[in-house]
Amino acid sequence: MFKRILIPVTSETLSQHVLQYGLEFAKAINASVVVTYALIAHDSSNLADELLESCARAALEHGVPCEKRLIDGFDTGIGDAISQLAKTADCDLILIGTHALEGFNRLVSGSVTEQVVHHVQIPVMVMRDQTEHYTPFKRILVPIDGGTASDGAQALAQSLASNLAAQLIFIHVIPNVPAPIADVTGVSSMIYDPVGQTKMLETQSEKILARAKQSDLTGRAILKGVPAQFESVPVRILETATSEQADLIVIGTHGRVGLERLLLGSVAEAVTNHAGVPVLLTHAEPKEVVAVQNQISGLMTT
Repeated sequence: MFKRILIPVTSETLSQHVLQYGLEFAKAINASVVVTYALIAHDSSNLADELLESCARAALEHGVPCEKRLIDGFDTGIGDAISQLAKTADCDLILIGTHALEGFNRLVSGSVTEQVVHHVQIPVMVMRDQTEHYTPFKRILVPIDGGTASDGAQALAQSLASNLAAQLIFIHVIPNVPAPIADVTGVSSMIYDPVGQTKMLETQSEKILARAKQSDLTGRAILKGVPAQFESVPVRILETATSEQADLIVIGTHGRVGLERLLLGSVAEAVTNHAGVPVLLTHAEPKEVVAVQNQISGLMTT
């Protein structure tokens, strides 16, 4: 479970919501917080100090141990400064808000949240504008695809569920099978077998979910294979989060950035930009995956 949470703050309303949410979450899990403000050009250090002091008072009211850190975001950039502080302050979670810039706007202007997510190796919990009040996590949705990134997300979700007595919901979205393609003569000839492809994807989904069930340390996880039904994978994840009344989504990220993200897209990014609940992003850390696999092996041999 998290012990030390880094919360970057600004004078924006969203940031104040994130702070209140973070303090309530920290109190619930008995964690301390580090609040930080990144100075940039034309910022007043006096106003920054006042903001951090206000945050410290709020933490005191919540009974949460708090450390204040003023950092320089002008020379290296705010995202890099926050990422570096996370390392030096020995934090194991970053809680940050996002206004969810998308597409070309993100590529051109960038996003502090995006920079942080892709420059740290610790989990990052992202909140959008509409998430204001902390609700104890009782139903945690975990999209899985059988890769190392989702293995890392599964490991983290298992830890949260065990500590918070929450219900885990593992889902695998079965991708759409492309329509048959006609040959150059205009004669409809099947280049591949869509029925066979569908069955193959369904079988693969069953295997991924079976593996998740085998590794479920809580013994209570719900497993769902969700057909895409001509919608995108992120849309189906978000729809399932709503229908299952999830209050947290834990998802792995492969860390694509820049033009590669714009062209290829990112499921984790799309989910984060549109989720109505906090999204906890985690990278695939081999040591975390191995630790969970060792736990699973130990249970299976006893």
